[in-house]
Formats: sequence, structure tokens, C-alpha cells
Amino acid sequence: MKVDSYHWSIQCPLHYEMLALLVDFSDYLAITVHDLEQEPALAVEQRMFFPFLTVVDGTTRFFAPIRRGFLERLLQGELPPEKPSSHGFFPNGTLGWFLAQGYRDKGLLSVEPGYCRLYLVSKRL
Repeated sequence: MKVDSYHWSIQCPLHYEMLALLVDFSDYLAITVHDLEQEPALAVEQRMFFPFLTVVDGTTRFFAPIRRGFLERLLQGELPPEKPSSHGFFPNGTLGWFLAQGYRDKGLLSVEPGYCRLYLVSKRL
């Protein structure tokens, strides 16, 4: 299987672990790592609004951090189901939570079917 891993430099502490796993599996899977700090146009092309994105075989997009078990399943020819790390919610709550806290909805940025909707919110401090 072909695996494309996109990340923003080392924006998240999990990136170290994920990059080490990708190196460990690079002899068994066709892995390409893209550091968007070096290729920012790819973020737009991939519609990436999260710290990392994994694309399998050019079609299936995974937004959650990858783990060893995920890569082992790919080695077996299985495509693991996407398991959102935040169940489709912002880390602090839903859009409704932000609106209740005085934030303004500035518009929908991205819809990832079966995963989440990403909104831009703002608040005058």
C-alpha cells in the first residue's frame, strides 16, 4: 500500500513518534513523508486543516494520529476504519459551545464526510 504522511514540521509532540513509526515501516510500505513547512502549497492542495494527515493509496484520508497497529493492519492489506481522536468535535466542544462562549461563526472552512466540519470562529478580546 502507498502511504502519504503530511505534517506541519513538529507542531505536535506526537509527530516524533509518528515519524519514527513511518521509518520503521518504510521497508514494507511505500511511504512518502511531506513536511508542509517545506511545501506549504500541499496544505491547500490536500485541504489540510489539522496538524497531520495520512492518505492511503491516494484516496482514504485519516486525520487521527497513526499508531503501530494502524500500520500493521495496512501490512496485512486491511484498511483500518477512521477513528477520530475527538469524535468530530473541537477539543473544547462543538460549534455550539464556541457560540455560547461569545465566539462568532466566521464560516465553514471544510467538510470531511463522516468525520467533522471545520469552522472558523473569532472573538474580540
